[in-house]
Amino acid sequence: MNKQLSLRPFGVKDKVGYMFGNVANDLTFIMASMFLTVFYTDVLHINAALVGAMFLIARIVDAFTDTAMGRIADKVKAGKGGKFKPWLVRMCGPVALASFLMYQTAVVNTEMWVRIVYMFVTYLLWGSVCYTAINIPYGSMASVMSAEADDRAALSTFRGVGSLIPQVLVGVVMPMFLYTTLDDGTKVANAGAFPIVALILAVASAGCYLICYKMCTERIPVDDSKKERVTFGQTVKALFSNRALIGIVIVYISFLGAQMLNQTINNYIFKDYFNNTMGLTIINAAGFVPALALAPPAVPLSRKFGKKEVGIVAASM
Repeated sequence: MNKQLSLRPFGVKDKVGYMFGNVANDLTFIMASMFLTVFYTDVLHINAALVGAMFLIARIVDAFTDTAMGRIADKVKAGKGGKFKPWLVRMCGPVALASFLMYQTAVVNTEMWVRIVYMFVTYLLWGSVCYTAINIPYGSMASVMSAEADDRAALSTFRGVGSLIPQVLVGVVMPMFLYTTLDDGTKVANAGAFPIVALILAVASAGCYLICYKMCTERIPVDDSKKERVTFGQTVKALFSNRALIGIVIVYISFLGAQMLNQTINNYIFKDYFNNTMGLTIINAAGFVPALALAPPAVPLSRKFGKKEVGIVAASM
C-alpha cells in the first residue's frame, strides 16, 4: 500500500506512453497487413493460395499461443517495473528482429520449397510467437495502470490514436517506396526496398516500446498468492462456455479479418487494376481524418452512454 501511495498519479504521461506502445505494435503489424502478401506473391513468387493457407494455419496456431502467453504473463511474478511492463523490454528486440527477417530478398533465387519454408518459419516466429509475447502483456497493462474506469477508457482512446500514426507512416508514405514504375508504365513491387523499409520500421518499433516502458507506471498490485489455480483445460472450457467472451472473439475476428482483407486487396486493386499506387496513398490518408476527429469525444461519450452502447452504435454506422 505504501508503495502504491508513493507512485505518481495517473496522468498524461501514462496516456502518451501507452499510445507509443500501440505505435510500436502497429508499425510492424500494419506493414505485415498491407504489404506482406504482396512481398510473398510479387517478390518471392509464392502462390497466393498457399499464402492464404499459411495465414489460416497461423490464426489456428494463434488460438493456442495467445492463450498460452496470457497464462505465462499471468503466472510470472511481478518484477521491478511491474507484472506486465517488463515484457516490453524482454520482447522488443525479438519482435523487431522477427519482423525484419520476414522481408529478406536473399531467398528470391532459391528453390521454391526453401521460400515456402522461409515464409512459414519467419511469419509464425513473428506473429504467433514474438508479437504475441509482447502484445498480450501490453494489452494487460491497462488493467494495472489505474483502477478508475475513466482512466482506462482514456488509455483505450490513446491506444486507438497510437494506431493512427503507423497508418499514416506505413499506409500513406511507404507505398511511395515499396512500388516502382517500369519503362512501360506498369507498377510493380520494388523488391530492394522491402528489407530497408522493414529495418527502419523494426528499429522504430523497438524504440517506441522502450518509450512506452519508460513513461507508463503500473499502480495496481497483483497478489498472485490469492489467485485461484486454473488449468489450461479449464481456460479452454471457459472460452467455449462464456457467451460474452465468445461474442467478443467473433467480433474481433470479423473486424480484424475484414480490416486485413481490405488492406491487402487494396494493394492489388490499385497496383494491378488501376495501375496507380498513388491512389493507395490517398485512400489511406483519407481514413486518417475521421479517426483523428472522433478520438477526443470517445471518453465523454463512453462515460455518458456506456462503452458497449457507444461501440454498438459505431459498429452499426
